[in-house]
Amino acid sequence: MLFASVYDKGPVALKNQDAILYEQVVVDGKQVVFAAICDGIGGLQEGEKASFFVTLELRKFFYEKLIEMIHKRKGQKKIEDALHLQIKKCGKMLRRYGEAQNLQLGTTLTAFLYYQKRYTIFHIGDSRAYLVGKKLRQITEDDVYENGSLSKCVGSTRYQPCQIYHGRIGKRDCMLLCSDGFRKELMPEEIRGFLQSDRHMAENILQKRLQKALETCRLRGEKDNVSAMVIGW
Repeated sequence: MLFASVYDKGPVALKNQDAILYEQVVVDGKQVVFAAICDGIGGLQEGEKASFFVTLELRKFFYEKLIEMIHKRKGQKKIEDALHLQIKKCGKMLRRYGEAQNLQLGTTLTAFLYYQKRYTIFHIGDSRAYLVGKKLRQITEDDVYENGSLSKCVGSTRYQPCQIYHGRIGKRDCMLLCSDGFRKELMPEEIRGFLQSDRHMAENILQKRLQKALETCRLRGEKDNVSAMVIGW
């Protein structure tokens, strides 16, 4: 399994309001991967706190609850329900903090869980998940209004359910999770060209390709925070 990531605040922002999470463990002899990308909402206060809080809470939940549920073979539905409930709790805690501090804060979330050769994605907002193989397939749909503003997030509004997606990972497929800053200046075929795997792909090569994609975004004028991770098989 391969992993590469980029995390860059850009030339203008004082802080990176994105946060990323990647955990890989072995449970009963099988690989389990839990990853997430959050993009704190810049139009609200303390977006960086929202994104880091959600990734930290999800990491804690993974090690304290999720691994045990997988080990005890609780079943996909129970595991999904537990993770969905945890995301809902994160939103509630952010709202309570905001009410106490008299501010609004929120974040997008695209979370990825892989075990038994299957994946489940939990999604709110306009970060994205792509499956990169012979073709590039955008898995998630952006939660946005016609004017491009977010219609859903974790935190600032009453919780709305995640989009949930399921699928299988094929040989030499890659999963890309990214904030909107990564993909706004790249065409889909360019993303595939940077990240498509082959049998000789090494992790350092994947990292160089992802870094090149980031540099391309910057050369084309992208000033937003840019975060992306690629998980390859």
